Amino acid sequence: EIGRKEYTWNGEPVALNAWHQDQVIDLPPDARVIASHPSCENAALVYGDKVWTVQAHPEFNDDVVLGLADTRGKGVVPDDRLQAARQIARPA
Repeated sequence: EIGRKEYTWNGEPVALNAWHQDQVIDLPPDARVIASHPSCENAALVYGDKVWTVQAHPEFNDDVVLGLADTRGKGVVPDDRLQAARQIARPA
């Protein structure tokens, strides 16, 4: 997944930027899902009451995703996904 995706986070929609191929498929022991997306079931996890992980990149703004698409995407990410990410980041 790349670009802005709307995750369901504790029942509420949250838009975050993604740039990933790998993801958690099998829920680890003691983990609880707190966010998901149709293409990333385990998008954010909580372990106990002290640790949480997130698959998306909340630290990436649209400019970072566009830069990755321009410099690292070609030949790695399918063109249709690159184009879709660019359109969301730079609406017409």
